[in-house]
Amino acid sequence: MNDESIWRAVHRIEAAADRICRAGQQAEEAAQRIAGMLEPGYGGNGLRLIELLEEAAPPTPKLSADHAVLPLRLTAENGAKGLMIGEFFVSTRVVCDACEGTGDHPERRATAAKDVDEDCPDCAGEGWTVGKVEVDWTTIKAIWRKAVEHFTAAPEVPHG
Repeated sequence: MNDESIWRAVHRIEAAADRICRAGQQAEEAAQRIAGMLEPGYGGNGLRLIELLEEAAPPTPKLSADHAVLPLRLTAENGAKGLMIGEFFVSTRVVCDACEGTGDHPERRATAAKDVDEDCPDCAGEGWTVGKVEVDWTTIKAIWRKAVEHFTAAPEVPHG
């Protein structure tokens, strides 16, 4: 995954988190307006209603700058596959195509010329080169699952 793709993903995630926060703020403002309409004079007890709603609703998570709201699973439906496939590679040794792993200059191998005493120019006589191999989608998802498992907050256990 290149830096530009990462930043695009981060910005999309930040925008989604902002939308979630704005929705929470709008819901709180609407509850305050309803409570005002239910105050004595309107025939009700609005503040108690808000307290009951707050007790019933799960707390809105507050995120620090070094945290993000992310999906638990990577799927094509949530856009992760299109974003991440083909972005990750591992370096591995591969047999040199030019000398087929011998390390000898290809001209020496082709003609069996004993007077060519040079190493293969592609692999510097090593017989192998470093190649990039794409990380497959199944492995990307497995890494993601492990990271989610590690960083997911443990559920709170009620005391008492």
